[in-house]
Amino acid sequence: MSLERGRFGIEYKPRPRKRDSSAIGPIVFVVLGIAAISFAVTKLRRQPDEFSNIQEPTISQPTQPQSQPSTPQPSQHPNTSTTSQPLNASTSHPTNSFLSSETRERPPKVRNLLLRLDEAEKMDNIEMAATTIETLRSLPGEPAADLDDRLARHLGKLNSRRLFTLANRQWVTEVTVRPRESATRIAAAHGSTLSSLIRLNELKDADNIKVGQVLKVMNHPRFSLTVHRRARYADLHLNGKFFNRYDITGDAEICPVGVYKTVEKLREQLSTLGLKFSIRDRVELETLIPPNASIVVSET
Repeated sequence: MSLERGRFGIEYKPRPRKRDSSAIGPIVFVVLGIAAISFAVTKLRRQPDEFSNIQEPTISQPTQPQSQPSTPQPSQHPNTSTTSQPLNASTSHPTNSFLSSETRERPPKVRNLLLRLDEAEKMDNIEMAATTIETLRSLPGEPAADLDDRLARHLGKLNSRRLFTLANRQWVTEVTVRPRESATRIAAAHGSTLSSLIRLNELKDADNIKVGQVLKVMNHPRFSLTVHRRARYADLHLNGKFFNRYDITGDAEICPVGVYKTVEKLREQLSTLGLKFSIRDRVELETLIPPNASIVVSET
C-alpha cells in the first residue's frame, strides 16, 4: 500500500494490479516445490509394496523343487536298493536274468549257479552260460524245477549261437574241398544237411565252392525230436543232449504216439503227422535234422 496526498488530505491508495503480478512467481515456485515434495513422499511410500510384489516369485521359487521328491526317492532307501540289486534282472540282459527276490531262499548250490549264470549273461559268455544251465538242469532232485522251462528255452537260443556263430568244436569240424566234390556231397558224407552247411559258412552260392576251400560242416550229428502231445512242445536232442525246445502251434493230439524216421522232405512229414510249428522253428528243424533221424511222439 502507499500513502499519498490527495484532494482531501492524506489518503490510502492501493498499488496498481500490474505491480502485484511480481509476487506470483515466488508463489508458483513454492506451490510447485510443495507438489514435488508430496509426489516424492508418495512415491517412497509405494516402493515397499512394489518390491514386495517383485520378491514374491523369488520366495516361491524354492518351493518348486519340493514337488519333485520322486526322483531322489531311491536314495532315501539305500538299504532296499543295494540289497535288491544283485537279485534283480541285470540291466544289460533284463530278459535273460533268472535272479529274483526268492534267490536267497534257494539251496546254496542253486543260488551260486544262478549268480554264475547272471554273470555269464552280463559278459555275454555263451559257453559259460550254456554249461551253467546244463548243470542247473541236471542237479539231482530238480531244485530249480520251477525255472526248468525258461532255462530250457534260453539254453536253446544259446545252443543255436554256439553252433552257427561259434561253430562249437563238439559239433562242427572243418573239411577241405577236394576235386569233384560239391557242397551237397560234403554235407551228406558227414551226415548233415546242405542248409546247415550253407548257414555255417554263410555261402551265397553253394554250387561255386572251390577246390582247396575250407568249409565248416556238422560232424555226423545224431538228432532226435521228442514230441510231448499234452504239453504241446517238442524237444530236440543232439548227440543225446538237449539242444532246443519248440512250441507246437497245431493240435498235437492228433499225432499218433510212436517212433518215426525222418525223410528228406521233413516239412511234408511234419504236416502229415499233424505237427505244426512257427515258420522260424520249422526252418531251423529243416536246417538241422537230416534224413533217418528219430521223431518220438509221447503222450505226455
